[in-house]
Amino acid sequence: MHFPNKLEPIGTRSGLLSNDASECKTCPFRDQCPVHLLTRVPKRMLRFSQQEVDLALRRQRSADARTSRQNLRAAVEATVRSVKHPFGNG
Repeated sequence: MHFPNKLEPIGTRSGLLSNDASECKTCPFRDQCPVHLLTRVPKRMLRFSQQEVDLALRRQRSADARTSRQNLRAAVEATVRSVKHPFGNG
């Protein structure tokens, strides 16, 4: 999985990523960033749920399928039709 601006997982807890706050100072999208600055340590943290991870993976797989120009549903439908109509009688 790709994380923005070199974010690293925090321990074994899922849903938490952090990086050094100084890396974010030069980012042109800093005002739109979902990463929040921590108050006690100079780090930034991104929180996310397992549902958000699953959604991101689904979107990534869907985008990969679109770029490969392969339509899996059409292939499955053709296979089912060939099993139902083995001699092409319609």
